[in-house]
Amino acid sequence: MPIYWKQFVGTSVGWFLFDITFYGNILFTPIILNGLYDDDAAMNMVDIAQFSVFTSLIALPGYYLSYFMMGTMDFKHIQMQGFFVMAILFLAMGLFYTTLLPLKTLVFFM
Repeated sequence: MPIYWKQFVGTSVGWFLFDITFYGNILFTPIILNGLYDDDAAMNMVDIAQFSVFTSLIALPGYYLSYFMMGTMDFKHIQMQGFFVMAILFLAMGLFYTTLLPLKTLVFFM
């Protein structure tokens, strides 16, 4: 165990941060939708389900890309690239939140 301690901690912290962002988005989807689409557009369960499916499908190209990269790259680099791209996307959404908010129909295609 002492030999692999750094790799273990690095992997655990990476997946912990991923879980916080991924499951946080899933848990707060209804609250986010109410904030985006105001109270006059009644959000029912079908709308919430459609939005959840859409947000899950956004990750599909990354899944396919990692599948095809399995033979050419080692797992560590694939994981690091996935976390890096996800961090960039979340950072961009956070930094440009006020700019993206008026474009909510363009961003979410709903």
